[in-house]
Amino acid sequence: MKRIIPLIVIDERGTAGIARGPASVAGPGDPVRLAAWYAELGAAELAVDCRRLAAPATRRLVERLAAASSVPFSVEAPIDTPEAANSLVEAGASAVTVQEAALRDPDLIAALARSIGSERVAVRILSQGESDGWRVLEGSGGPVTEWDALTWAAVVEAQGGGAIVIQSAERGPFGEPYDLALLERVSSSLHTAVIAAGAAGTVEDVFDAFMIGGVDGVLLGELLHSGRATIGEIEEYLAARGM
Repeated sequence: MKRIIPLIVIDERGTAGIARGPASVAGPGDPVRLAAWYAELGAAELAVDCRRLAAPATRRLVERLAAASSVPFSVEAPIDTPEAANSLVEAGASAVTVQEAALRDPDLIAALARSIGSERVAVRILSQGESDGWRVLEGSGGPVTEWDALTWAAVVEAQGGGAIVIQSAERGPFGEPYDLALLERVSSSLHTAVIAAGAAGTVEDVFDAFMIGGVDGVLLGELLHSGRATIGEIEEYLAARGM
């Protein structure tokens, strides 16, 4: 089963900044209403990006989301200890996603896996193409690290990461939102679930991530929020092509 995962990005005020489309009407700034709307539309899971939100506010939001819907959701936040991850899981999150803290201390991944279970730990990898392959960026707009993206992905798996979220810092030569070559290399070389993140603009972009990139799932924001496609339409498109 290919995973179509609506992504809700939370700003520092705790609101979902969606300016237009059906999602802006269904949950105007309210991530809880927006999550409930996606649940009604058949979402099997959700992802909530809380990287800009303070830790206490993130926990309160997780509690509200868990109380309002039975759909499992992962939370991405600046988690740097097992205790912080435990707090969010206890509040109702089904999984957590980390990025920069794992780069600073790769052993954090193993510590999180021991604390909350490998299946609840995902690591985001932001990559940049270079002449000799791909390099990992520390964060959005951050410096290039010494890590090769393929090597870092293998370390994430070895440390017990249950999923890897791959995002490219730049679009492809034809404007494609995913680095399909990197997705394919990671997907084909590891057993860990691979999730593609990027600004997909069409259903065809999603198809390419699955068909060419070989990923297990995609995080989708504007494509779904705007109403240009629905979860059902994407699933029908994929099913018609043998997925």
